[in-house]
Amino acid sequence: MIRIIDSTLSYVDDYQVTGEQLYKFCEYMKQIGIIDLEISTKAYNLMNTLPEGFRFYLRLEPFDKLKDYANGIYKYIISHSDDIEKCISSFQINDIKEVGLLRQYSNLDHIKIIGLDDLMCHNYMYVMNEIKTIFKGKTVNFCPQNTYDCASALAILWLCSGGNEVTTSFAGIGELAATEEVYMAMHIISRYKASQSLGVLENLTAWYEEVTGNKISLIKPIIGKTIFDVESGIHVDGIIKNPANYEAYKPELVGKKTTIVIGKHSGSNSIKIKCKEYGINISDTAKINCILEKIKHQSMEKRRGLSDEEFLKLVEEVLANEGKTMDS
Repeated sequence: MIRIIDSTLSYVDDYQVTGEQLYKFCEYMKQIGIIDLEISTKAYNLMNTLPEGFRFYLRLEPFDKLKDYANGIYKYIISHSDDIEKCISSFQINDIKEVGLLRQYSNLDHIKIIGLDDLMCHNYMYVMNEIKTIFKGKTVNFCPQNTYDCASALAILWLCSGGNEVTTSFAGIGELAATEEVYMAMHIISRYKASQSLGVLENLTAWYEEVTGNKISLIKPIIGKTIFDVESGIHVDGIIKNPANYEAYKPELVGKKTTIVIGKHSGSNSIKIKCKEYGINISDTAKINCILEKIKHQSMEKRRGLSDEEFLKLVEEVLANEGKTMDS
């Protein structure tokens, strides 16, 4: 069984987050089927009463006491190796040479390994198998860090190679693997949470931007606003014939849609399709080529693609010059 523990609520302490916002995040995560949430003691106190239907993992600092956080906690995450009931012992591993040191803790039933940032630079499958051998029959949570922009890939590899538990965070906050990226990869590879609706990812993105004040990149995998924008004529033609040529999953699955962007890389098919969106039918090759030429010129001049308004104005001008009028 695959378990993704989202730790977003343990990385928002530095922001002016409210208890209401924390509750809202929990609600969104439940909608996509993630009920395992790691939280900080600050988040615990802000929520006062933890919402039901979740497994909460409380991350304790060295001087925190378990008895002060007894209500609603499924397990505690501690940074030492005592075998305490309901506790997960976490270990920071910054170098693969340190993996062998974990053998002395093989008696622990549930551990969390944080780090292994550069695992991609080594024989990662060998290292992962070594960890599984040391803790055979035990539960190992892998929480790769993102120093080299490989955390999501490492988390996915861990799950695909037989590991069954990872810690991630939404949009990769805290320099971890991104929850939405790991989730979607496993959804595609192994039908993970196949019945869940992921349109709520747009709400989660808005939540993240509101809480942190940081804008999500337009091209960020899964949640970027323009990831399904297509400009290249070859790509447009391929998507028309078979969307799977360029789209690993349907945009509608994550609340988005394929958008044809008109720019210097556009082809004739892009022009025809964009025109049809607005009820304009142009079959004359000469007119289409004329529109394409003007689009490429304007795009290079503006150093960007054209908005729909700019495109329609250009089409109208071309048709008007040909002695035609366009019904709007």
